[in-house]
Amino acid sequence: MSKISKLVGEVVDGEPVFCFEDDDEQYFSITVRFLDATIKVVFSEYIIQGHYSGKVEVTGYLASDFQSKNNIDFYLHANAIESVDIDTPSSNTLQFTYKVTKVGKMKANKRGVDVLPLVVSDYTSRQTTSVLYLCVRGKWARKLKDMQKGYYITGEGYLKQYRNVYEVIVLNLADDAITETPV
Repeated sequence: MSKISKLVGEVVDGEPVFCFEDDDEQYFSITVRFLDATIKVVFSEYIIQGHYSGKVEVTGYLASDFQSKNNIDFYLHANAIESVDIDTPSSNTLQFTYKVTKVGKMKANKRGVDVLPLVVSDYTSRQTTSVLYLCVRGKWARKLKDMQKGYYITGEGYLKQYRNVYEVIVLNLADDAITETPV
């Protein structure tokens, strides 16, 4: 279900650190800053290229793991990490298709814009459930305020960090954004 996206960011800590082992495959992480979000990028031992530095393009998807009941570890699961020219503009736009698990209450932010929080889920490559957050604003919030959990939502948004929580601020929804089955 996860849609693969390409994000460009500046490496903060490029020394790969061991994260976990799954089915005899080791996974490592580095830290990358993508505009408004500094996040761990997790990748397989099979794509490791040693120490990373400068700007990189990460091809992958947003995921999360539960560390404890109140602590969710968010990360980008990378299928590829490539060095790019320093002049390449940074980006943090994600494509997504997620299953809605909770619809929050629509409220107005400080500027009077309608905001609708959604809790959504997806599956990681490890076949575990990722809990993720979408923030829908303006006309999209008004359109989705009566959305039911269990439906799938498809669109595009950007990654935003708030302390140790990451959310996707919805920029656009697909024409067939709301479906009963994944697109």
